[in-house]
Amino acid sequence: MLLPTILVQIPVYGKSQDAIGWMGLAIAIVECTILLVSILPTERALKQSFTDEGVRK
Repeated sequence: MLLPTILVQIPVYGKSQDAIGWMGLAIAIVECTILLVSILPTERALKQSFTDEGVRK
């Protein structure tokens, strides 16, 4: 995620602090959304592979 973040920040380099702040906020929201959405398939896969006690099915 570092490289896309840097590439998105390049156009706002040298702009006002407000512009940089809003772009940083937008990037943070997108990155957090990606991380939260990735939890769902991981949890499903774990639930299919393990019992409630943590033993592999």
